[in-house]
Amino acid sequence: MQMQRDISNEIRVQWLVSPKEWPEWVRQGVADLVGRKGLMPEDLARFRADDSLVYGYAELSESAIAQFTDDNGQECFMRRYFYRRPGDSEGYKTGECPIEAAAPGSIEPGVWGISPYKKSQITVRVPTSLLWRLNAHIQSHKISQSELVVKAIESYLNRDRKGSLDERVEELEKVIQIVLKNLNS
Repeated sequence: MQMQRDISNEIRVQWLVSPKEWPEWVRQGVADLVGRKGLMPEDLARFRADDSLVYGYAELSESAIAQFTDDNGQECFMRRYFYRRPGDSEGYKTGECPIEAAAPGSIEPGVWGISPYKKSQITVRVPTSLLWRLNAHIQSHKISQSELVVKAIESYLNRDRKGSLDERVEELEKVIQIVLKNLNS
């Protein structure tokens, strides 16, 4: 599956069509492209051969390693690109999309885009003592667990994320405590 490919060397997504003009989703694909940046005429010709409309592509850092050298001596790199195919507009009308579809707002350098129809739901295990406190708090303040957790996650993501996973989980637990205190007042 393409999402197992390493895209950590991406430094920028270059849009050929403004994301404001996008439909509900575009396809994200991976191809061996000449060079770390830009699109060569032969790359565009390859996309046009199957009537694909390219919306954008990823550019790579100078440390990215070429996959191979082509017959003309040009280095080729595995890079993401974003496109539509003929007939995709039918999917927009029916609310269906292919597995490689990505919502415009979810595409960033080094981050695989998310399906526009993916449910925005996560499951989290918390220590029992924290769950008890959370339960008592939400009942006494008549708010939902989701509301509290979303506020805590939002607060956490707006901070600098440094340190190990354990340190960040500990920081997230502190943020939850702060949100609980703020809701108590």
